Amino acid sequence: AYSTISQLGLMMMSICCGAVAAGVFHLVTHAAFKGLLFMGAGSVIYAIHRAMDETGDHETDAQDIHNMGGLIHRMPLTGWTYLIATLAITGLPLTAGFMSKDEILAGGMAYGQLQGGIASALPWIGFGVTLLTATYMWRQVFLVFFGKPLKLALHDKVRESPKAMTVPLVILAVLTLWFWYGKNPVNPERGWFLSKWIATPAQVIPPQTAPRFLPHNYAPSLDLAVISP
Repeated sequence: AYSTISQLGLMMMSICCGAVAAGVFHLVTHAAFKGLLFMGAGSVIYAIHRAMDETGDHETDAQDIHNMGGLIHRMPLTGWTYLIATLAITGLPLTAGFMSKDEILAGGMAYGQLQGGIASALPWIGFGVTLLTATYMWRQVFLVFFGKPLKLALHDKVRESPKAMTVPLVILAVLTLWFWYGKNPVNPERGWFLSKWIATPAQVIPPQTAPRFLPHNYAPSLDLAVISP
């Protein structure tokens, strides 16, 4: 949930920098990979609870990641789809998360260079948030799926979740890949999502309320200043 808040912060930063399309784009891609992460976590918790019932263990915390470990071997479908979602939220190439985060950071850099001053820190904040996201997500993945299990009796009883839970995981995992949003995984601006489905809207605003990132010698000759992307 806190991870979702941080991603919403990236979206708001993008919109406030004028990269409205990038913010909405990340809203769509985030829906896929964060939905997959939540459902993957639910699949793991369900499997741990079922294993606890079979072993008669009613004291272990089924949501404590330190009680897990090595689940990639017991729950391969959940584990590998969760890994794909982690790649996406980290923003690695060939994922939708890379495409939308790249656009957000590019918009932040453009705004910082145009505005100057303290606004120049915005892209660095965005990079910092992305780095923190990668840190806690990969820590979780290694502890839950690749770490050494602490309770072997519980670990041996863990098995994959039923198809009613794993089929949606596979569908969402496919939706986190780049080709749904454009042919070129490193140039989302030419993909059909940003070029055809959504675009940053033009704005018509009074000159006295025009954003400060306009050039310092800007002097509108009309009553309205028209700002377009």
